[in-house]
Amino acid sequence: MPARRRRLLAAAAVPVVAAAAFAAVQYGSASAVTPAPPVSPSSASAVGPSAPAPATPTEDAAPTASASSSAPAPAATPPRTSAPATRSPAPTTPPAPAGPGTPAVPLPAAQLPNAAKAAWKPLGTPSPRPVGQTIGLNECTGVDGVTAWFQQGWVSTARTPAIQDTFTFATSAAARQAYEKADADMKNCSGRLRALQERNGLTPDASAHSTVTVENASAWRYGWNAVPGMSAPGPQVHHVYLALNGSELTVLQYSDLASAGQSDTATPASDEQFLATLTRHLRTAR
Repeated sequence: MPARRRRLLAAAAVPVVAAAAFAAVQYGSASAVTPAPPVSPSSASAVGPSAPAPATPTEDAAPTASASSSAPAPAATPPRTSAPATRSPAPTTPPAPAGPGTPAVPLPAAQLPNAAKAAWKPLGTPSPRPVGQTIGLNECTGVDGVTAWFQQGWVSTARTPAIQDTFTFATSAAARQAYEKADADMKNCSGRLRALQERNGLTPDASAHSTVTVENASAWRYGWNAVPGMSAPGPQVHHVYLALNGSELTVLQYSDLASAGQSDTATPASDEQFLATLTRHLRTAR
């Protein structure tokens, strides 16, 4: 079965290069998941299970469609265009490509949701991930047409992960389409999660809803007794933040796990404050 982004936080993908190891080693292959994403079968996943992080993250391969072994795979370099050859001297600096570029740097750990209590610590540094396939964000949605993908992970004192994925598209219109699709998919998330629970013999108790929507950004949460795969098993609340900035879509996710003694750590007010922080950061941090 195609590999999936086992949720961040769902650790969510904690794969950042260094963090990437974290997800696969701790959580294993994402291909064990039974659910099918709402998009065409994904061959990569941005999140890993939201189980507590290991004491010492170790390097491992980023998930792919054929990720059945644990052999490390080198991180892909974001696509780059080059100036065409001409008879005249080539410019010293090639024109900037329309799509891939240097994304906004990740948020400082102190600005993540629930930062005071979680005391987030970074897992490695922002790392490029392979593109060219559908990328699953969580059990409910994914993105297509990405030209560059950077990822940063963090771990909390409860040893649960958070992840920020920054996806670059060829045009601002393509990024907006991806944002609107992810937002629409999240609106239908409850039904997808309940169907997944039923297929796996669990009582369908999933409930997903938007907590805040502002211009070009939205916050979502869903609570459920999770099916293992993209999520760690057991009761939890998963938080999803979507933000559009030009040709970039940023997705930040984390989970509150009952198994880690956590309850829902976000409110509509805190989500609104965080979206303001995130969108301001994306406009100014380069």
